[in-house]
Amino acid sequence: MVGAAAAGGGAIVNVSSTAGLVGFPRHPAYAASKHGVVGLTKTAALEYAKAGIRVNAVCPGYIVTDMTREPMQRKGDQIMSRIPFGRLGTPE
Repeated sequence: MVGAAAAGGGAIVNVSSTAGLVGFPRHPAYAASKHGVVGLTKTAALEYAKAGIRVNAVCPGYIVTDMTREPMQRKGDQIMSRIPFGRLGTPE
């Protein structure tokens, strides 16, 4: 942080998840960790704003992984109806 502040500013981008905003049933540890990233991001944004350092979090939705396979089998249509883009993300 010292280097960015000395340079007049900078940016930090953290990766969280929509699970960090609304939760993720059956995956409490994952949801808790992503809520933690969101909280850390908000706190860091407040602490470093005067140094010209922006802090943001990217919160992607469902990505095709082993973890999302089971929820998609149970609630695929319901999940897809809430995705404006009409498709799941991929790790690539």
